[in-house]
Amino acid sequence: MKSILLKVFKNSSFEFNDEFLSAKSLWITITSMKNILIIICFFLIASCREEIKIGDSKVIIVPENEIEKMNHSDLFKSFSIIPLETKEESLISTISKIYFYKNRLYILDYSLNTLFIFSEKGKYLNKISSIGNGPKEYISLLSFSINENKDRLVLYSDRPSKFLFYTLEGSFISEINSDIITRNFEIIDNNIVQFAYNLSDEFYFHIYNERGKSKRRVKIPKKIKRYRSQITAYPNSSKSINNYFYSTIDYNIYSIKNKKVHIPYRLDFGEKNIKQSFFRRRIPPENLYRYTVNSGYAAYISNFRETNKFIIFKYEPGKMVFYDKKSETSMNINVIMNDSLGLDIGNYFAHNGRGENIITIHQAQTIKMFLDGKKTKSEEMNNLLKDISYYSNPILFKYELKRSTF
Repeated sequence: MKSILLKVFKNSSFEFNDEFLSAKSLWITITSMKNILIIICFFLIASCREEIKIGDSKVIIVPENEIEKMNHSDLFKSFSIIPLETKEESLISTISKIYFYKNRLYILDYSLNTLFIFSEKGKYLNKISSIGNGPKEYISLLSFSINENKDRLVLYSDRPSKFLFYTLEGSFISEINSDIITRNFEIIDNNIVQFAYNLSDEFYFHIYNERGKSKRRVKIPKKIKRYRSQITAYPNSSKSINNYFYSTIDYNIYSIKNKKVHIPYRLDFGEKNIKQSFFRRRIPPENLYRYTVNSGYAAYISNFRETNKFIIFKYEPGKMVFYDKKSETSMNINVIMNDSLGLDIGNYFAHNGRGENIITIHQAQTIKMFLDGKKTKSEEMNNLLKDISYYSNPILFKYELKRSTF
């Protein structure tokens, strides 16, 4: 950009001399400056409206042969139980996002428009629930992330559309307005990166600084534009050893690196890949899930998480994939049983945070229904069964991955 501008100035007739203020010279000067400004604006617009370029992406091949059932001990070396403390002020309805950071557990419940703060063992510490129409307040809370460089919580409200900044303990700092609506965003290099699925939006990514000033927009791939409003019950973004953004019928996994959008991974389901002819059909968005499942397509990608050794994600209908980065092979699994409890491992939910682990969720009533009155191989669970009721908060299970599972 710098070299281009130097050439423009060099080739222009813009010179300061004794005749500078003459009418003819002034007209030449203004004309030259206008040309320079037009060129500058062209490059600024081009830089702010990027297309996503597919580079050297790693292809993750998902085997068509599915493993019907596996024991947790085949995949994980251990597990721990995190019962979220149940108090009147800490009752959770739905877990919408999980973030482990600095010995704390941050849990969003957007059905209650509340962010809960627990210790890493599940002890209730605080919550943010500033519902209202005034400053420092919101009506609807859709998502949150953490600026790990500044140790700040960043909450996003869609009504009104704005970001609110808090300390890690939950004290209000400031707020800024936003001009798009999305529930998927992360903080990357102090920038707010929003992943859009609004039907009226032509861009996949909107990148802002913390003052709310737009820095860059990246266009959505044309072939999935009609279906970008499709969402799952899970976030379409996550952070572990890197940041990741993914969409329901898009097999590309996106990431922000050096302020650019790139595609580190692409998913290949073989015969279950969505055919190109699908994108020429006019399927009503409300029928998309049923159509893809009935057609045998792999769709609704969710819960993408990467550790140093593995990549884990889900797709519909109800499959969980483990990819071993060293051997570059995958397992496609229907059900994983916790053989210490005689119960499936629960609902896998990709959390934000580092570590060779995954998080699953069980509702307390499920645990009580299947295990109450039984003695399991886990003393931790046996003790927990004495303390919880059908109305207790959800219970998290933290599974530590083995070094290799293949």
